[in-house]
Amino acid sequence: MKTAIIAIAAVMSLAGAADAAERMTDMAYVKAARCKGIASGVGQTDTAALDNLLKEQGRSREVYIRQRAENEMTRARREAGRGDENRTRLGAELAGPCAAFLNPA
Repeated sequence: MKTAIIAIAAVMSLAGAADAAERMTDMAYVKAARCKGIASGVGQTDTAALDNLLKEQGRSREVYIRQRAENEMTRARREAGRGDENRTRLGAELAGPCAAFLNPA
């Protein structure tokens, strides 16, 4: 009987770990939203993977986290429209840290 209970507890803990691995941190979610804002601000049209990621991950977020992500997306989009220097810097950010969100493996 004890063995069965321990086995069930072990299986349930593994299932919980798998769910936790799929969920991004709140900070990563906000960064992904920033990448979406940069991509749309510099005119990149293929953001389907990022759109799907934000939609899927946004379902389990608190309202204040979703609002923060929306604000960050708007701010990044606005930054991209403020001249070539910003666009160059944001293009580098898009090719660097944002590449993982835009092209998931």
